[in-house]
Amino acid sequence: MATTMLMMTAIKARQPLFLLLKRSPFSTFLISRNFGQETSHREKKLAAFGSAVNTLTSKHIELLPSPRQDSMSKANSTLVVLCGWLAAAEKNLAKYVTFWHRRHVDVLKVSTRWMDLIAPQLTMAIGAPKVATALHAHARALYPNILFHTLSSGGYFYASVVHALVEEEKIMKSKITAELRPHLKGFIFDSLADWPWVLSHRAALHEVVHPALLELLSVDAIKDLLLARFDCPALLRCSPRTVDFFYKRNAVIKENPLRLPGKTFWF
Repeated sequence: MATTMLMMTAIKARQPLFLLLKRSPFSTFLISRNFGQETSHREKKLAAFGSAVNTLTSKHIELLPSPRQDSMSKANSTLVVLCGWLAAAEKNLAKYVTFWHRRHVDVLKVSTRWMDLIAPQLTMAIGAPKVATALHAHARALYPNILFHTLSSGGYFYASVVHALVEEEKIMKSKITAELRPHLKGFIFDSLADWPWVLSHRAALHEVVHPALLELLSVDAIKDLLLARFDCPALLRCSPRTVDFFYKRNAVIKENPLRLPGKTFWF
């Protein structure tokens, strides 16, 4: 009925229908309805993306869409993969999430745990390829722009994602990397850590440091405190294979095989 009335008015006024639609309250209804349909469709895609990346019940990896969207505005076009530092408290990471949310940017938050340091083959090596796959399968359709923001040791998760993409292209001859690459706009390294140095003989396994740490960990009260706070008692359980894992991730960071532009704040 409303459409018929608009058509009759257009004929009498000898004006194109699209001009009247621009001025009509009915046009606002149409736009609102279409936006609602688009929003609903986007929410479903976001839910699928969140399910794909939230691989652990502990919310180690979590999609946090920005709540700051006007009802008639375009959906957020940028996703930041925020990789936190080792054992960062949620309240501290929340400050960085809020920083991006205030700029209407969605955040994929990745928490770095002590187990990522002790046994990356059981954590990062499994989680990073899943994130890479989810970025291609879901985020690519949602975000024209994907940015990595890493804090200290969180840079190793970024390196693991890039490593997974490179291996996928090299070994599986997949097009995933080529299709995702235009969406990857760059990275920010904030206080990038050097874990191989920490875990090598120059630090935790040093002939002086190593016995001192072992003695420290022999105190039950301290051991219990570390277990309760960090999931794992010490750095000393790292194997040569683990150290080699981080050396290879360092090489990925330095070589930048995807040729992404980036900014480093204090290396």
